[in-house]
Amino acid sequence: MTFSREVVIANLYGSDREVEIYKIAFALPYALFQSLGAILVGGLLPILMRRGEAYIAIIRQQIHGVFSGLLLIALLTVKWQAEWFAPGFLEHDAKLLQGNLYLCWSIVFFSALIFPLRLLLQAQDNKLVVSATSFLFSLIFIVLLLSFNSVSSPYLLSLISLIAIAVVYVVYWFGRADVEKLDMLGQGLEATTEDKATIRRIVFGALVYVVLLASPRLIDRAFASGLTEGVVANLDYAMNIYTAFGILIGTSFSIFYARKIAAEFDTDIDRMRWLWGILNWPLLVSLAAMLLMMPFLTEVVELAYVRGAFTEKDGLQVSEILVWFFCSLPFMVSGMLLAQVLVAHSIRVLLGVIVLKLIVKLLVLFLVGTQRLAIFGISNLLMELVGVVLLIVLVSRPIGKWKHG
Repeated sequence: MTFSREVVIANLYGSDREVEIYKIAFALPYALFQSLGAILVGGLLPILMRRGEAYIAIIRQQIHGVFSGLLLIALLTVKWQAEWFAPGFLEHDAKLLQGNLYLCWSIVFFSALIFPLRLLLQAQDNKLVVSATSFLFSLIFIVLLLSFNSVSSPYLLSLISLIAIAVVYVVYWFGRADVEKLDMLGQGLEATTEDKATIRRIVFGALVYVVLLASPRLIDRAFASGLTEGVVANLDYAMNIYTAFGILIGTSFSIFYARKIAAEFDTDIDRMRWLWGILNWPLLVSLAAMLLMMPFLTEVVELAYVRGAFTEKDGLQVSEILVWFFCSLPFMVSGMLLAQVLVAHSIRVLLGVIVLKLIVKLLVLFLVGTQRLAIFGISNLLMELVGVVLLIVLVSRPIGKWKHG
C-alpha cells in the first residue's frame, strides 16, 4: 500500500516542484511516525508486560514529555530546516517548504498520542490493527487524494497526510481498552527512578536511531534540490522501488531467522559459520533479484509510474538512478539482518556504524559532485558496502567483548 501511494502521487502530480516540496517536508516526520512507532513498541512492551498495564500511564507521560520538546524545537526551527533539507531551493519554493514543514511536523503530535495506544493494543494481543498502521495510513491517504484531487493547493499533499494520520489515531482510540481505568491505576503507581530513566533512554535512543536511518534520503534530497526540477521526486521514486524489494526480502528473512538470531548468537559457536548460515540465503535471493531485475528496470519503472502526469522523460531519469541503487540490494538486505543482531547487544555501536555510513555517503557526494545522477546510487552502494563490512567485523567478535548499551 505504501508503494501504491507513491504510484497514485506519480499519476496525479508527476515530478513537479509541489511533489518535491511535499517529499522533503514529509520525510522525517513520517519516519518518526512509522519507524519510531515500531521501535518503541519493541523497546517499551517488555517493561509494560513486566510491570502491568497500569504502567501505560507512566510510559505515556514520558513519551508526551519527550515529544512535546521535539515538536517545539521542530516548529521553532522550520526556517533553518528548509535551508538544511533543500539548500538549492529558490526563495519562493523555500517559503512553500516552510509551510509544508509546519503541517508535516504536526504529525509528531499525533504520534505522541498514537504510540501509547499501540503499546496498549499490542499488550492485549490485538496485533491486527497495530500491524496494519502503514496499510491504514496509505489507504486513507489514497482515498482522500482521489477525493480532493480537483483542489489545487501547494499544501494539499501535506494536509492529506496529516488528516490520514489523525484518522489512524481515531481507529486506534476506538480499538483501545478502558484507558481511563488504566490511567486511574497508573496514578496510584509510583515508577522507580530507574524505570523512568530506562523509558526515557529508550525513547531518546529510538529517536536518534530513526533520524540517522532517515538521513541518507534526506542527504540525497538536499544535494538534489540544487539540480533541475523533478530530480528530487524522481530520486525518491527510484528509491521507493529499490526499498520495496529490499524490505520485502530483508524483512521476510528477519522474521524467518528471528529465533535463530535470538537463540544462537549468545551461545559458544563458530561465529563466521553462524554468520554464513544467517546470510547465505538472503544474499543469494537478493543477488538473484538484482541480476534478474537489472535488464528490466526501465520496464518496471514504466509499469509502475509512467501514466497521467508522470512522463516518459521522468521514467528514463528514474531508471538511470535506479540501476545503481539496485547494485546495493544484496548489501542492503545483509545489513538489515546484521543490524537485528547488533541492536540487541549494543545500540550505541549500531548508531556508530550508521554515522560512519553517512560520512561515506557525504564524502562521495562532496568529492565527486552531482553532475551525474548515477552518483546518488554509487554513494548508496559504497555506504551499504562499508556498513556490511563493519557489521560483519563487529558481529564476528566474541560475545564477552561486547559492551552492552
